[in-house]
Amino acid sequence: MDYHNPKRSHERSQNVNPNTKPKVQGSVGVIKLADQEKMALLQKELDYYKAHGEELLQQHQGKFVLIKDQKLLGVFDTDLAAYQEGIAKLGNTIFLIKMVTKEEPVQQIPALTLGILNAHF
Repeated sequence: MDYHNPKRSHERSQNVNPNTKPKVQGSVGVIKLADQEKMALLQKELDYYKAHGEELLQQHQGKFVLIKDQKLLGVFDTDLAAYQEGIAKLGNTIFLIKMVTKEEPVQQIPALTLGILNAHF
């Protein structure tokens, strides 16, 4: 099949199986979702974090918390440790790992800013 030929693009859409499971890369499912859908999937966890934010800040500032549903499952020194514990306890499912900070850190990706890498959403 010629994927570069626009006249044949209809063939690609006809060959997509809606029952196909998402591709798995390592232990993380690769699924593209809109930002609103992503936030909805973690709404319980984010609500818990907001409700307990002051308490978490006083006790665990700079640490990473692992939250599933309305439960704090652990506090960790690194996000990797939190991730490993989340996979061990919950398996390959959705859970929140968040650094406990006063303010949300700004995410910077220099390669995008400098035009070295392009992102298409």
